[in-house]
Amino acid sequence: MQESVTARVLGMMSNTGQSCNAPSRMLVPASRLAEAERITAAAAATLIVGDQ
Repeated sequence: MQESVTARVLGMMSNTGQSCNAPSRMLVPASRLAEAERITAAAAATLIVGDQ
């Protein structure tokens, strides 16, 4: 799950919303929601916003 969720988060963010098919939703089983949220937050925390 770690690789899948991280790849989806970074893939969604990398195009800066410039495509109409940006994947902004993820379907996960309710029993694994907390795990998916933790992984999503960790992946988002690695992003640098602004000029690089």
